[in-house]
Amino acid sequence: MKIYGFATFNVLKVLGTAEELGLDYEYIALDPGSGEHKTPEHIERHPMGKVPVIEDDGRYLYESNTICRYLAARENSSLYGGSSMDKAIIDQQIDMITQNVGHWYGVYFVEEVVKKNYFDEPPSEDNLEEAAEVLSGILPMLDNQLKEKPFMTGDQITIADIIAFSYFSVTEISSANIDAYIYLKKWYDTMAARPGITRAMAKLYAE
Repeated sequence: MKIYGFATFNVLKVLGTAEELGLDYEYIALDPGSGEHKTPEHIERHPMGKVPVIEDDGRYLYESNTICRYLAARENSSLYGGSSMDKAIIDQQIDMITQNVGHWYGVYFVEEVVKKNYFDEPPSEDNLEEAAEVLSGILPMLDNQLKEKPFMTGDQITIADIIAFSYFSVTEISSANIDAYIYLKKWYDTMAARPGITRAMAKLYAE
């Protein structure tokens, strides 16, 4: 299996899932600065010229959350639960995190990482203020959830944790901060210390 990507939180989701599953794969780092993700060759992999993309058994699959679900289901792993209800609860948490937390950490990523590194533009303070305000209403809820359980959906790690961690990893490279949220920070540190996540982070930022 091949994983195509570059240093974004969406690619981290896939690398983290692959590492936690112990999969044998080749990571192919594309160069966004030279537009390598917009070449005809990559457009064949992803019609919008984005990452991540996996190549598995001669077929391409994109959309990071879909890839994580696919890999865990393919391996029949507990990372995607057991019963249909387990999977629905994991999907529910993934969707909630993606549509809320993920969206607003994406603002931090674009404003403070992408604009600086690829466009030499200053961040929009209005956009950052809006992101901080919205997150201040969401993060206390997650902090409270994690007070009652060690992982996003219960007592065991699932792909919901890997996906959520990937969004929260933006706090490592931006002004976003979760230090005020005791249980959320504890969960984040626990995830960051996992060998699979450590390997995924090292691979992603080795470019």
